[in-house]
Amino acid sequence: MAKTIINLSDPVSTLVTKSNTISSHLGDITQLNVGASNDSDIVQAINFVNGIVQKTDSADIINLIDSSYVQARQTGVTRSSVLGFFIKDSANGIGLDSSQGRFFIPSNTINTAMIEATSITTAKLATNAVTTAKITDGNVTGPKLGTNAVGTVKIVDGNVTTAKIANDAVTEDKIGDDAVSSVQLKTLSTLLIKDVNGSTLKTIHGAGA
Repeated sequence: MAKTIINLSDPVSTLVTKSNTISSHLGDITQLNVGASNDSDIVQAINFVNGIVQKTDSADIINLIDSSYVQARQTGVTRSSVLGFFIKDSANGIGLDSSQGRFFIPSNTINTAMIEATSITTAKLATNAVTTAKITDGNVTGPKLGTNAVGTVKIVDGNVTTAKIANDAVTEDKIGDDAVSSVQLKTLSTLLIKDVNGSTLKTIHGAGA
């Protein structure tokens, strides 16, 4: 809508018409519904309304509901009656503290169905939070073990069987001094070296006939 401008050259009749137009656009100041302390002029009323618009904090909203300004213009409106429109949703983990006028998440209400897949990252796991009881049998595979992660202290005595040793994997370096006796030789062959009197001077054991 175009602005109504009064020019110095306008006749009195035009001045009257334009003044009435401006008055109509502004309205009747006595009809301002902003409280007695804010209705003396249009600018004051606009500033009052703007101040309300800027109040978006929950505490400001509650105070506004409590204020005589709101209650004076709506019969029966009180803080309790307005808060009654806000309901909790216990099934979806949303509670309402009506005394404080705030929503909250009650303890023990967030279940696995409410957690998005892949939402729990390593950063969300506390140190030592994953215990053996949390690991399903057979879920720790070879790729999950770090290089050199399995030390001798992690191997139970007697758990390394012949089936766990590859063919030709036991080299000379892996055999301790004097570790192989005659009873470990397959198809034992024994060579006795004797003197002229028949006394054994040397016994030599060998494998295979």
